[in-house]
Amino acid sequence: MIRCKVITPKLVALVFAFLLLIFSSFLFTNASIAEATHETTSIVSTRDHFNPYYGYLKWGYTTTGYTPIGIPAVCSTGLTDIVIFVHGWNADEEDAIDQFNMVKESLSSLGLFHPLVQVIGFSWDSDTFGSFFSSSFDVAQDIALDNGPKLANFILDFKSQPHCENVEIRLVAHSLGSRVVLSALDELHRRDRNYNVASVDLLGAAVDPYDVSKQSMRRVIQDLVGFPTKFDNHYCPFDDTLQLYLYEEGLEALGSIKLEGRLPIPENYQDVYVCDQLYSGQNHMTYMGFVNPSTNELEDGAMDRVVDDWR
Repeated sequence: MIRCKVITPKLVALVFAFLLLIFSSFLFTNASIAEATHETTSIVSTRDHFNPYYGYLKWGYTTTGYTPIGIPAVCSTGLTDIVIFVHGWNADEEDAIDQFNMVKESLSSLGLFHPLVQVIGFSWDSDTFGSFFSSSFDVAQDIALDNGPKLANFILDFKSQPHCENVEIRLVAHSLGSRVVLSALDELHRRDRNYNVASVDLLGAAVDPYDVSKQSMRRVIQDLVGFPTKFDNHYCPFDDTLQLYLYEEGLEALGSIKLEGRLPIPENYQDVYVCDQLYSGQNHMTYMGFVNPSTNELEDGAMDRVVDDWR
């Protein structure tokens, strides 16, 4: 549905939060990993598939299509896991690559190295503009939802490759990328409800808590995602940028609350408090790791909490 927006105090607050997100992105993604290139991380790209003003799928693209960049045609000997990282809102192509590389650096610092573990970045049209009828964030939400079938299709294609059938799939999503992952799980369940995803980790999820709590999604998560507790909401009530979601949607984002005790949750779900793992200040962009500006050393953000539940 097209929503017409006028200038209101809520919209002014949204603009302020948007500027905060831009500032934090610049501070912690562009300066974190220098000279990022496509060759540093394997990528599944759906860039330029969607109109950035209205969110519709452009002519010539399909609902499940994607472009693989550096994805091996055959799983290498010894590969045990692939980590698919999905970035959030307002990340252009280079910002996304920076975030993928940061995830790789953090996982490597925690002892998870290629070829045993491979990081694959999912790059999508999250750097939207919006229009008179819909805000940039509204358009990005629609595009995120429509990227779910594309991610699901890649997962199914990957597992069908030679020697890949036993490789574990681990999905990690930041911010609005969580909507992509939830949509992908729904699509996988629709196509094969016996499919298994080893784990799902949402970092500062910019989604409605009800999107996880509603009965249909609880069933999807319980059917597809590993047990006992392999669907984790890494949350921080003091996440500064998630105030954007509160202003835009009128409710707290999943990534800023402990859901258990508020709404029904899937049996394999758990909330993981990670405020103490993030950088003080512009903390929304530091879940996946960051270079501490005081020490100029890499810190793994919330990734150590993510990895703890994989072992």
